Amino acid sequence: MRIVDIFKFSLRLLKTKKARSFLIIFSIFVSTGVFFVFTSFSQGVEKALLRPILETSLPDSLIVRNNYFSLDFLSNSEEGKLNQKVIDKIKNFPESKSISRVLTLKFPSSLRISIFGFSFDTDSPIFGVDPALLEKKSENFKEKDEIIPTAISPRLIDLFNSSFAESVPGISHLESDQFIDKNLEIIFGKSTFLQFNVKEPLKKKAKIKVISSKIPPIGLSVPMESAFEVLKHMGGFEKDKIAFSQVFIQAKNPKQLPVLKNKINDLGFKAKTFEEIGEEILSLTTIFSLTLLIASFLFIFIALVLLFSMISISVLEQKQTIGILKALGESKKNVMLIFIFKAIILSSLATLIGILLGILASKFFDNFLLTKFPDVSFKPDTFFPFSIKQIIYIAFSMLSFSILSAFLASWKVVNYNILRDD
Repeated sequence: MRIVDIFKFSLRLLKTKKARSFLIIFSIFVSTGVFFVFTSFSQGVEKALLRPILETSLPDSLIVRNNYFSLDFLSNSEEGKLNQKVIDKIKNFPESKSISRVLTLKFPSSLRISIFGFSFDTDSPIFGVDPALLEKKSENFKEKDEIIPTAISPRLIDLFNSSFAESVPGISHLESDQFIDKNLEIIFGKSTFLQFNVKEPLKKKAKIKVISSKIPPIGLSVPMESAFEVLKHMGGFEKDKIAFSQVFIQAKNPKQLPVLKNKINDLGFKAKTFEEIGEEILSLTTIFSLTLLIASFLFIFIALVLLFSMISISVLEQKQTIGILKALGESKKNVMLIFIFKAIILSSLATLIGILLGILASKFFDNFLLTKFPDVSFKPDTFFPFSIKQIIYIAFSMLSFSILSAFLASWKVVNYNILRDD
């Protein structure tokens, strides 16, 4: 029997049980569509989480943080703290090119903000940062005329746009440049909401001078020297004993990064590249992706079980036909191909419909989420990215699983002996 004849025979079998064929097509295209939507969404989540890491990453750099889970950090001992002595040791390594520090002021501070026609008081974390962390305009980051220059992250502007802008008449969305040179008043050591005050809170006028994505995302960042002056005013200031929140170390050469990392680890601190931080994010997204894949595979499993059952029933229903074909000298391989072709026809049609359904569903959910998601700088271009490669992968996977199910279900044909049949 020629391949064309086998194909025609398979089509004839499909037409005899239309309702059953429709059920199989329905189950396969639903599972394919779910598989497509879930894989696309997991890729979108991964890109959305990695984007801030890529934006804040410094080339050829390591990031070192204090171990806040260590009891050493809470003690008065200098051991285990990322202080200036440790930083000086790192700076003296021949592989080190530059070091940028971030210092978190550990007492509450409040802001009096008068901006865009309305005023309010609020608490805010304050950070001291080195100018090297500012992507540009670092020359504006110097205290002049008793006014502290401050830097904010574009994430803070996103928060304003998503939470407050709509409630202010005439303001629907603000660009970064509109925040530059806005006046603030910082009260160091005083909380707006908590019953906590340092004996002598310090009032300082400030201006927003720089927007940078490499500084802490929430709160205000001030020059490191200004932060030291504030600590000095608060009392108990010993510069060498201050524990910095995190430090960025840039290597002179990318090839020296592993050596520099090992030396910092030998000091008792955990140095990480931005690539490693990205991998940690990836491990979280992998768990999320696996959860979605397991859910989609449940749909696929049900569809394949139905396909397997249908082929098995079809084999039993066609005992006489199979016996006649084998009696006429038809090979066992060709008899098996009749049922395999039947599965291929059903799964090909169902997979095509499923992929089209997945694309339409992804577009629908994508448009819905994009309209509901605030217009922020880290807003992804799409929550459901997909590519031709992904489509080919899904189509190949579904067809392969379907053919395997049909092969296993029709395997009994090879061992079927008409002479023993009643």
